[in-house]
Amino acid sequence: MALPTYIQIVSGLRFLYTNTLHRQIGIERIPFPRYEKKLPIILSREEVKALLEAPKNLGHRTILTAMYAAGPRVSEVAHVKVSDIDSGRNVIWIRGGKGRKEAALLNQCFL
Repeated sequence: MALPTYIQIVSGLRFLYTNTLHRQIGIERIPFPRYEKKLPIILSREEVKALLEAPKNLGHRTILTAMYAAGPRVSEVAHVKVSDIDSGRNVIWIRGGKGRKEAALLNQCFL
């Protein structure tokens, strides 16, 4: 059984017995397993350079460079319009990101 499935089952049973049935049967003593933390893969300078130079399409290269330089989410970059780019101030406006907040990505290397 996958770890997220196990956690979901235990959480559901805990809620059922404590909040719905109002019974204490010891389900709260079932421990939640911990996720194994994995270290991120760090690319070398040569790998990053090759990755950023791979797209032949200028638009694709710009999107990839912006994502690498500023770290926005894929969905945020996918919704960027040309009008959101202010090259005079080196700003890309991210509208409707996480929490529907507006954010500005400031970075001189990709504008």
